[in-house]
Amino acid sequence: MHRASPASHDHEMCDLSGEMNVKRRRKVVCPEHKGEVIKFVCKDCHKAVCQTCCVIYHRKCESVVTMESLMPTMKYYLRKNVKVLLKKMNRKQTLVKKTHKKIRGIEKTKVAVEGHIKSAVETVIANIKQKEIQLMNEVKDITDKQTQQLKADIKLEEIEMQMYRQHCEFIDQALVSDCEMDLYDVYQAWESGAVEMKDVRDTEAADTRRIDHIRFTTYTDNVLKALDKMQFGEIDVTYQDQEQYLPSPVVVDRIYVRVSDDEEGPLLFDMTAVVVDGVQTCAVTDYNNKCVKSSSQEIIIHATVNFPWITLHVG
Repeated sequence: MHRASPASHDHEMCDLSGEMNVKRRRKVVCPEHKGEVIKFVCKDCHKAVCQTCCVIYHRKCESVVTMESLMPTMKYYLRKNVKVLLKKMNRKQTLVKKTHKKIRGIEKTKVAVEGHIKSAVETVIANIKQKEIQLMNEVKDITDKQTQQLKADIKLEEIEMQMYRQHCEFIDQALVSDCEMDLYDVYQAWESGAVEMKDVRDTEAADTRRIDHIRFTTYTDNVLKALDKMQFGEIDVTYQDQEQYLPSPVVVDRIYVRVSDDEEGPLLFDMTAVVVDGVQTCAVTDYNNKCVKSSSQEIIIHATVNFPWITLHVG
């Protein structure tokens, strides 16, 4: 039945009961001429054809060859293409690995930059907290002073009230006794002013200033504007050259290394970063003038060792 079917009559058949080592070759039937197997290739038309197609359609074509004769050439170029694709695949794999490494580096950079930003913000917040404590202490000192003043006023008022009460009792006793002499003494004491008490405010010195009211004026709008304009720092971004897949060069600084006491033109070797008076600066070795120079042009360390090499140890 398999042989009888037009769709499968050209398929290779084998016995599964024994050892099977069959190299299958698929026979392709021409879609136009049923029963004709495609065995030829027209190089002019770049098309695989059967024998009938060659007779009918490709009689004027100059190069029509058998499929079998073209096999070595096709295999050669296919193997060559496989090698090219493998090389490209290896390059892509290397690029993917480098990209993954960059991603991990980006994550580390992100964590480091976020840490620096957080540190800067925490410093500002700490200063704001310190300002808050300062304002709170100032308010406490002012209110404590005002409270002490008012408590002192209350004590004076209570003392005067007690004295007024005593004088009232003294007058009442004189009135109850109905003694002319006692009434005269009380009357004379009142007339002379010995009984009268001055008001608390009258007893204060004229130049004494008392706290009447405490208020706090907020500058929230100014603070928000200042925060908007505040320069915590800036983020530098280096862009990549997409053609070479390398970081684009960025000029950070230029160092002028020639000084007045140079005997010859500078010949620079190793370079390193050192800290001078708390400031990070760049130092290089000058072979011709036998010295080490810093970028600040203020410090020249003359070396007593023999060149060509000087090792700078940075703490």
